[in-house]
Amino acid sequence: MIEVAHKKYLSLPSPESHALYISARNHAESVLQFAKHSLINGKCQNLSNSNCPRDFWHLAKNISNNFTSSSFPPLFHPAITSVSKAELFSQTLAKNSTLDDSGLVPPSPPSSDYSISSIKTSP
Repeated sequence: MIEVAHKKYLSLPSPESHALYISARNHAESVLQFAKHSLINGKCQNLSNSNCPRDFWHLAKNISNNFTSSSFPPLFHPAITSVSKAELFSQTLAKNSTLDDSGLVPPSPPSSDYSISSIKTSP
């Protein structure tokens, strides 16, 4: 209904078609809000009538899944070898970096008075 009203408004912009579109949009929003509130009230009612911890944890898991998302982009070309993984990581880091190094070489780390005399390993 809202798509029809929107198309009509775009094809024939007039105060009447605009009012029809706004009315359809507001109706769709109110139906969506009612559906959301009904779903939440139903979940709360089911949870309050249940003594089973499984129901609580099922709801908690569903809620937590709604707020989790990966900040890493999907890999369109998966890296298999260590070298390809390092190269992909380097490219992603360079692309996301905001540091302007202007081609300068980083400073050398300060020297240390400590050294490793021997390393012993056991099987």
